[in-house]
Amino acid sequence: MAKFCKNCGNQMEDEAVFCGNCGTRVEVVEEAQQENNTNANVSEEQSTSCDCGCEANCNEEAPNGVAKFINDFINKLKNKDKNAIIIVAGIAAALVLCIVLAFVLGGSSSENAVDNYIKVAFEGEEGVVEDLAPEAFWEWADDEKKIDIEDVEDNAKDLYKLTNQGLELQCGDDISIDYEITDDDEISSKELDAIKDSLKIKYDIPKKLVTDAVEYEITVFVEGDDDEEKLDVSLIAVEIDGDWYPMIGGGLAIDTFTNGMGFDIDDLGDLGDLGDLGDLGDFDFGF
Repeated sequence: MAKFCKNCGNQMEDEAVFCGNCGTRVEVVEEAQQENNTNANVSEEQSTSCDCGCEANCNEEAPNGVAKFINDFINKLKNKDKNAIIIVAGIAAALVLCIVLAFVLGGSSSENAVDNYIKVAFEGEEGVVEDLAPEAFWEWADDEKKIDIEDVEDNAKDLYKLTNQGLELQCGDDISIDYEITDDDEISSKELDAIKDSLKIKYDIPKKLVTDAVEYEITVFVEGDDDEEKLDVSLIAVEIDGDWYPMIGGGLAIDTFTNGMGFDIDDLGDLGDLGDLGDLGDFDFGF
């Protein structure tokens, strides 16, 4: 096949490297043509491939949406895209934080049961009363005792006032409360069975809902303007339907606040100054 110069059209010998007429290097032109042909072939190959990178006869649909995002993301990682790696590290850190927060804040623990009891009995936090007993108890209280959460909150408020006045008599005004768990022991399976029986008999709580229990020894520190006192409290935290509640004396601690005192605490007025009453000796709170 005849060979012509691409610059001036002069016919040349097949082995010629330069045009004898204009001096144009023939190889440069042919290289450019070869490159164009190569690009054309690549374009043709791409047009015969599907979006997922396989041959045109692939029946799989091209990834889109989340799948496409993941594929692109993986490709970036393979290419060691620094921005993608930073994003992955950030996502991983966020997931770890969410798991930790869920563990810490989600649900309750046996020590939460202790804390809730102290808040109600010694600090007068009425809003925590509902957390002292499971839903099964409140259903029983409504059916059998004809009382609801608000009634028990009122009783807890009255009892706290009486307790607080007693503490003020012994320690002075501006009472502050703190506590420390001094000992804890796992309940044996035999003791747990006894707890299940007690809760079933007292409040009709199904035994299958009671799954664990821990016995706690607690020291409550009471400090006032004049003196400070330590009170020892023993209670059991019991797990019922996945949450923990305090027990005292074979029953739920909520029993302490279930029955009213039969009088309005405000009718007692101020108990006065301790000095007006003389020496009362050791003050017994019944713990």
